[in-house]
Amino acid sequence: MSAHAIDIVAVQPEGLSVDAVAEKMQPHQDRVEELIRRYPVKRAALLQVLWLIQEVYGWVPRVAIKWAAQVCDVSPVHAFSVVEFYTMYKQVPPARFHIRVCQTMTCHLMGANDLVAHVEEKLGIKCGEHTEDGLFALETVECLAACGNAPAVQINDEFLFGPGDELNVLEEGWSPSIEDMDRWIDLLKQRAAADPNAGKVDELGGIMLHSDGHPGAPEACAE
Repeated sequence: MSAHAIDIVAVQPEGLSVDAVAEKMQPHQDRVEELIRRYPVKRAALLQVLWLIQEVYGWVPRVAIKWAAQVCDVSPVHAFSVVEFYTMYKQVPPARFHIRVCQTMTCHLMGANDLVAHVEEKLGIKCGEHTEDGLFALETVECLAACGNAPAVQINDEFLFGPGDELNVLEEGWSPSIEDMDRWIDLLKQRAAADPNAGKVDELGGIMLHSDGHPGAPEACAE
């Protein structure tokens, strides 16, 4: 597999406008309104509105950031800085399988660097790149709050917690090895070959409408 470093500017949808984003998000307007209603100020809903964009588009286009800024009554620069700060927001169309490896102290001491170097070699990419076929992306991140299984690894936001073939199945004290990463990469290739058209969506989840909300929010009923 050859590496593919994605140019953020080059992948922006041609001709996409703020009005077009608003139209695409219209079916989710009740969710947007609920997010805004439950907070004292609109800007407090920005993180979740951006995540809702990612659910709809699969990533967060630049123009959609401007729409989120308008909705949440913040400047585009502020909204953009939020997307830049939090690695969960995808600024380019995502790979099918996004591998994240924690690089903070505990994971570093438990061999994160060696794990990353091996995955780079196996996939033929560097951190921050996608494989040319769009199947894999590799990224190092800060604390994933999974130090008990260091070095912490996520695949598409789910944790590699144990030696089985399912994610998010916790085995206390288990740590992923180079052999485990090889096995998982091969397994993911098999799954992709068996189901080549499966998409991936980061869902915000079922937002409970008419919830109590923050006590300081307009029309909130929480005390």
